[in-house]
Amino acid sequence: MLKEVGGDIIFALHSIELEEALKERERFLTDVFESVQDGISVLDTDLNIRMVNSTMEKWYAKNMPLVGKKCYEAYHNRKKPCDICPSLRAMKSGKMEMEVISDPFKNYIELFSYPMKDEKGKVIGVVEFVRDITKRKKAEEALKESEKRFRSIFENATVGIYRTTPDGKILMANPFLVKLLGYESEEELKKRDLNKDEYYEPNYERERFIKEIEKKGYFIGEQAWKRRDGSTIFVRESAVAVRNEKGKTLYYDGVVEDITELKKTHDELMKARDDWEAIFN
Repeated sequence: MLKEVGGDIIFALHSIELEEALKERERFLTDVFESVQDGISVLDTDLNIRMVNSTMEKWYAKNMPLVGKKCYEAYHNRKKPCDICPSLRAMKSGKMEMEVISDPFKNYIELFSYPMKDEKGKVIGVVEFVRDITKRKKAEEALKESEKRFRSIFENATVGIYRTTPDGKILMANPFLVKLLGYESEEELKKRDLNKDEYYEPNYERERFIKEIEKKGYFIGEQAWKRRDGSTIFVRESAVAVRNEKGKTLYYDGVVEDITELKKTHDELMKARDDWEAIFN
């Protein structure tokens, strides 16, 4: 009898330890569940909400309580599942599915759906991880719009615009500059090595440009460039050095204006002045 009683006591103590361990595990999982800043929603195979974390309750406070409702009703105010529902796809494929979803107010969420399976591998539900990416999406849209405006200016400008590296590579050149230098395309112009002397007239060397822009961070002055056919053009060039946080130069951004005719006229006027001074002196 004592042996049986002792066995019962040991079994009871073991059960208590198991129960405490289970409670501790549940507390740990609950803490993790609630600490995640992304929204978490657990659905059954009929898209009924079985569990949500506090983030979801905060985001969808107007539709509380969430548990017991269909996900498309509680989260999207719909009467039927979304056409691009990743959770339905996840239950069908048995794999993680993802979708970016927006609402009429231009709010965006990134939705990851992970299928839950039983010991036999049968899908019994889905865990949804929801991330609010509205700020990121709007920033991306603003960037695209900014790039679109820049591209329009870049393509239609009546001055030359370029981006080059200190080692003489051309990264970007707008159509005006391509035409100004006598090339057929930007890709053809990009094959040009700016650090080779044959592209500059004497006294307008690349070395002077680099020395000045590296020292000041900018360059403003006249340059004489060789065109594709070997002829010379004079330009007024304004450029800045773009550097990283460590101060290393990444590239030069510049604008050039063709002043060949202006310089020719200026030189002719100066010559005429000298001629007149020679006559009357």
